[in-house]
Amino acid sequence: MADATDLKDYRLAEYDGLVRHLIDRAANRRQLFTITLAVVGVIAGYAFADKGDPRAIVSIPIVFLVSYLIMWHETDEIIRIQRYIRREIEPGTNGIMTWETRLYKNVQGYRVGPVVWTGVLYGILA
Repeated sequence: MADATDLKDYRLAEYDGLVRHLIDRAANRRQLFTITLAVVGVIAGYAFADKGDPRAIVSIPIVFLVSYLIMWHETDEIIRIQRYIRREIEPGTNGIMTWETRLYKNVQGYRVGPVVWTGVLYGILA
């Protein structure tokens, strides 16, 4: 049977892995936003070029929609990981790790506002 030290080491390792995963997911969101803007810029540049096709503009809403859906998924995964850390890992650390709990309490729960506003912005731009 595992003693308390082994369990604590396991929780620390799991916490470390999940935090790295959170950082990767956040980086994915930033990269996706940058790629979306670049793709829209290329499409708009092609559509308004001298020999371009203005009908290419029709594809911009599709790019925004796909990007938004992927971003929503990334945000959902981030929230799930944060919730798991807060509910399952942090209580077993005897107050050593409390970042997610403090974050949750200070912002009245995890907010998806940035993703919603990104969707609104995408909708306006499309």
